[in-house]
Amino acid sequence: MDDLSKQEEQAFRYVLEGEKDTALNLLLDLVIKHANKKNFAKAEELRGKIYDIDSMALSQIIKANEAIEEAKSGSIDEAHLNIWEELNRTLTKEEENALYFALQPMDCPADTVIFQQGQENSSLYFINGGKLNILYRQGDRELFIKKMGTGDIAGDDTFFTASLCTTTLVAISNVKIKFLDRSVLKQWQKDLPALESKIHDFCLRSETASDLLQKKSINRRRQQRVPITGTILIQLVNAAGQALGKVLMGDLSDISVGGVSFLIKARQKETARLLLGKKMNVKISHSTHEINENGTVIGVRYNPQEFRQDTDYSVHMKFDKPLDSQTIWEIENTRRKS
Repeated sequence: MDDLSKQEEQAFRYVLEGEKDTALNLLLDLVIKHANKKNFAKAEELRGKIYDIDSMALSQIIKANEAIEEAKSGSIDEAHLNIWEELNRTLTKEEENALYFALQPMDCPADTVIFQQGQENSSLYFINGGKLNILYRQGDRELFIKKMGTGDIAGDDTFFTASLCTTTLVAISNVKIKFLDRSVLKQWQKDLPALESKIHDFCLRSETASDLLQKKSINRRRQQRVPITGTILIQLVNAAGQALGKVLMGDLSDISVGGVSFLIKARQKETARLLLGKKMNVKISHSTHEINENGTVIGVRYNPQEFRQDTDYSVHMKFDKPLDSQTIWEIENTRRKS
């Protein structure tokens, strides 16, 4: 058993013997030693022990926090600080440390596809070196949209909202990337509630995928979308088209030959996000038309300013088989007459 482990055992013996202050000070000393050795997981574990022994031991708790954050700051490499200086200026020291230690390295050779149009992506990519292209496939054509490099962030359009990738990101040289997995956001909501929105705000300073496509005069929605009101019945299905779970209801928003969008309410963002990529059956009764189609959810978006107060999420579904264009024309014609 090493000396630090022996000191930890001694600290807990002091607790059992009623010498709480001695135990707290010994644990604080251990926090500092582990932090200086860059063993941050152990330092944070012992900081938690201090809190468990006495949640009002503010002096020791504050000093433990300061020791850990100072040691973390000192271990951040200078290249990262230089590349992401503008982002870090918007963060507290604790937020800056949390972001840095949550990032995972990813070195990719040329021609590596980082994310693919039409696929799911749950990561945010911080580009630390190399060059990449953003591409968009329209029919049998692959169009160049933008070049990306050091200091750019990619994947934000799917990281912060539940939707499939609208573009493809491919390396055109050896690239160095650090990526953030979406799962870390749940922990941040508890410990650092402002960090997610600060990173999102920083990403919004750059053009979104939709902005870039519009600038290139690329219309992703080539099919006419017709506003439609009424109730839609929704049910998850498996790969064979067999119904799963109970039937849910939503409010129709618009429809085209290729798909439909509707509004639903969900209590949590992650609950709504789980619909992304899922197969569904929808039933719509509109005037003389009965629509019963299967499809795939390709987008789930939250925008409380845009929708009614009691509706949280807009779901966008692509039909497995296109509708008859005559059906869409008749729905539009009925709407105009009403």
